[in-house]
Amino acid sequence: MKWSRTATTSCGVLALFGGVAIGQPDPGSGAGERQEGANLRGDSVRPSQYGLRGPRGVRRRPVPPEVVEARRERLRAFREQSDRTREDRIRTARDEARARWGDILTSPEVAEELRLHAWRLARVEGIQRLADEEGNAPLVGRCEDVFDREIARHERRMEALKASLTAPSSVSSASVPAASPPAPAAT
Repeated sequence: MKWSRTATTSCGVLALFGGVAIGQPDPGSGAGERQEGANLRGDSVRPSQYGLRGPRGVRRRPVPPEVVEARRERLRAFREQSDRTREDRIRTARDEARARWGDILTSPEVAEELRLHAWRLARVEGIQRLADEEGNAPLVGRCEDVFDREIARHERRMEALKASLTAPSSVSSASVPAASPPAPAAT
């Protein structure tokens, strides 16, 4: 499937397929007129002829409200459990990072990399947990692949930061050749 273009509007980014915006009214249908009591989220706009489509053009079905509520309840329970163990997990992670990376942890670049890595892993783990609870084995497998790739990316980046932060500076006393002794005076 070919993406034609992306247009930025005041309400966000609209993905356009073949010149027709998803969720926008057909030109000339009158469906785009603002109706009495319609809010700004598009209540006055009828669904497009393409229906609900996913990122690969696969038809998606709306998630039933009871499924959404069950997901929210599982998320609440997970967050309560993780809140109870947060301090221990943080302490363990800090100790492991200090043992693995040492003094480079004080660098702002390293702190930013650790933040980015933690954010990415949290996102992938959350998606994987949800997919596992709902029995979506293909998605669980893809999450494991993404998780492994992120771990490898993080290791490469941390090694590069460690090398750049621990490497001797370009002008050090060891790299400057010693001055030769003065030549004997000619008599």
